[in-house]
Amino acid sequence: MLIKRKLMLNTTISVVAMLFMLWLLTFTISSLENNIQVARHIGKIESHVLQLRRHEKDFIARKDMAYVDKYQDTTQKLKAEVDALALGFQKVGLDSAETTAMQSVLASYEQAFTELANTQQVIGLHPKDGLYGSLRSAVHDVETLIGKDDYQLLSGMLQLRRNEKDFMLRLDEKYVTRLQNNTAKLVEAVRASGFDEDKKSNIVTLLNSYQSAFLNLVNEQRKLGLTPDQGIQGEMRATIHRVDEILARLITISSDEVAQYTSFVERLAFIAFFIILVVAIGFASYIAKSVLISIRRLQTSMLAISQSNDLTIEIDASGNDELSEMAKVFETMVQNFRNLIVEVNQSVTTLNDATQQVANNISVTNQGVASQIQETDMVATAVTEMVATVDEIANNTQEAAHKAELTNENASQGKQGVDHTKGQISALSENLADSEQIVQELAKDSETIGSVLDVIRGIAEQTNLLALNAAIAMAIKEQSAVATEVNKHVVLIRDVAEQSGQMAQQNEQMSHELSEQAHKLQLEVNRFTV
Repeated sequence: MLIKRKLMLNTTISVVAMLFMLWLLTFTISSLENNIQVARHIGKIESHVLQLRRHEKDFIARKDMAYVDKYQDTTQKLKAEVDALALGFQKVGLDSAETTAMQSVLASYEQAFTELANTQQVIGLHPKDGLYGSLRSAVHDVETLIGKDDYQLLSGMLQLRRNEKDFMLRLDEKYVTRLQNNTAKLVEAVRASGFDEDKKSNIVTLLNSYQSAFLNLVNEQRKLGLTPDQGIQGEMRATIHRVDEILARLITISSDEVAQYTSFVERLAFIAFFIILVVAIGFASYIAKSVLISIRRLQTSMLAISQSNDLTIEIDASGNDELSEMAKVFETMVQNFRNLIVEVNQSVTTLNDATQQVANNISVTNQGVASQIQETDMVATAVTEMVATVDEIANNTQEAAHKAELTNENASQGKQGVDHTKGQISALSENLADSEQIVQELAKDSETIGSVLDVIRGIAEQTNLLALNAAIAMAIKEQSAVATEVNKHVVLIRDVAEQSGQMAQQNEQMSHELSEQAHKLQLEVNRFTV
């Protein structure tokens, strides 16, 4: 398997593991969200229960029907929260018996509060309403019939009112007994008073009505509850305590469920992480081992080749991954190096043969250069002699020219004085004969100079030919570009060839000039002879 595929598979395993952990985290968060929703519902239920208690206390304290309406609204919200809690319990797989009990208890609590509100309405929401209003009306009727003059009866009536108020404030049964006793006393006092019988009868009837209204108030108050633990209030208190107990159990159940689920998720996460870790480490170890084996195998082959310089060592390229491909490429490179070294050895052998041949050619060239140097020395000697001869010819020519000039002058003078002196003509004839002999000798010398110039021209042409051969040999040696010693000899040959060429050119130029001067001299001699 290719390393690339191994790494891709390792990456895939890592991605799958991360996706699984992400799914586990999402599942955990989702499940915890349900538990959190359950806890929120429980918290809201607890808050709404406290609101119900508050509305209850406010209604009892202020006796305002607005709190009954608030109680009803809060009750509806509480029922909705209980229903949502029951649904949440179903989602998390919990028993909904407690929520059912909660619904039942809340229904009882609502019924008790409704009965309390109705009872309170019977008793009276303010002093002029219900039984409170009946008592107030009865008291006013009695006070009106008694009038303001009988202070004893008014005092008894005020005592009844005091007992009434004490009961309303303290809700104590003893004030009922006191009111009954004081009512009986007040009836006796009325009967013993100086009022007429009809008035007495009316006052007694009104007192009995007042007492009956008060007793009805007491009965309703007893029904409502003289203390928070009695009557409807006691029933509501017990009901709300049951609600608190159910809430406590719901909170405990929710907390236990959250704890159990958290523990389960933690165990599942640890198990999944351990499995994923083992798989990842195992596969990573497999990849590392396979890669390291191929690397070490290739490293061993490279180290053996580098230490022994043996390119014939076989390289293990087994496998089908990138390192095996690398080993195959390295093996191909070693084979190419091996072939290249064989070709280099062949080239070195050929170069040695060429070097030997070049050395032989250099030896022959050195001999040719030595011969050329000797010939050049001979040419130089001949040129020196030729220069001396030319100088002598030039001097003779100058002297002949001077003599010719003198002869010409003498001839001119002789022509002018030919008629005067014959002796001078005879002398001139002798001089002319001598001049003719000298001119003939000069003509012979000129021919000798021409033959010498031909020899010099032949030597110059041979010298140019040698210089050309040396230049060709030099170019051949420069193209071979072999050993340093060969280059030194080639440079020496080049210098000798250049010097020989320069000397040949100078010789040819001097020969050409001498030839021209000799030709001119022959022309002058011929002209003079004629």
